[in-house]
Amino acid sequence: MTSDFWNGRSVLITGISGFLGAWLARTLVDRKAQVVGLDQEPTGALALHGDLEEQVRVVPGNVCSVDDVARALDQSGARTCFHLAGQSMIDPNGRSPFSRRSSSTRRFSGSPTCQLHP
Repeated sequence: MTSDFWNGRSVLITGISGFLGAWLARTLVDRKAQVVGLDQEPTGALALHGDLEEQVRVVPGNVCSVDDVARALDQSGARTCFHLAGQSMIDPNGRSPFSRRSSSTRRFSGSPTCQLHP
């Protein structure tokens, strides 16, 4: 992959306001990509990256909603999508981390959204 691969490329990041999403957005913006994010939170970890909030566009929405995902794809014109959205919080006592993991995974992989593009 050449160094200018991301230059001008439209990219959609689900979960852009999370820790990994914000770091990926920072990396892609630094490589001159046009970054749009889909997230339920307006800023989150984006605020930790200086002026990054002004350099990306966040479309508010939920990956469980076909309409929200379609809107984000339409608005971004993305040719590449990084799916990083998920429920990261688990029971503070650690009693049932698998219930959170399965709901996070099921949220995207079992949703009608995935059936749009098998």
